[in-house]
Amino acid sequence: VYESSEFGVKIAISESLSFAAAYFDSEQTIATRDASGEGAEIVGLQVDGLELELKGKVNDKMSLVVGYSSMDGKTSSGGEPREIPENTMSLWTTYQVNDNFGYGLGVTRQGESNISNNKPGLVLPDYTRVDFALFYDVSEDFSIRLNIENINDELYFPHSHSTHQASVGEDTNARLSFTRRF
Repeated sequence: VYESSEFGVKIAISESLSFAAAYFDSEQTIATRDASGEGAEIVGLQVDGLELELKGKVNDKMSLVVGYSSMDGKTSSGGEPREIPENTMSLWTTYQVNDNFGYGLGVTRQGESNISNNKPGLVLPDYTRVDFALFYDVSEDFSIRLNIENINDELYFPHSHSTHQASVGEDTNARLSFTRRF
């Protein structure tokens, strides 16, 4: 069972730049298998929060997307839920140097979050990850793009799967892609 309410507003700052804000309040009740795998326990979760976003073109050369969210949650027993950071922030901006060449820079900041429900001492630490991109249009139908993720080589854990297992974020890595449009 899932119930949600949301209130939002979107404002056009200009023809190409907008600001959006939303408040949400959601409740969810699910049955999950217990440790033996033969029974089930009912898990409830209540989360409310605020999301803000500024998106669009700042001028003819620069575009950006800035997002911020603040969330608070409780489990059905009144404890702290897993994987709900109090604050998350992201920024992605691109700059078009000329008709063919541009670059982008992105920053993601996520606050600490709990690894497991109702266990506030077990946390995934906060992190800041920085990404970079270069893009070049060789012709109208052929482009080259270089993406470098996590250029600050931050050790981070974006998700937990249980009290003894968490996903490790990628080290610094690069991807070169060639795109041909037909």
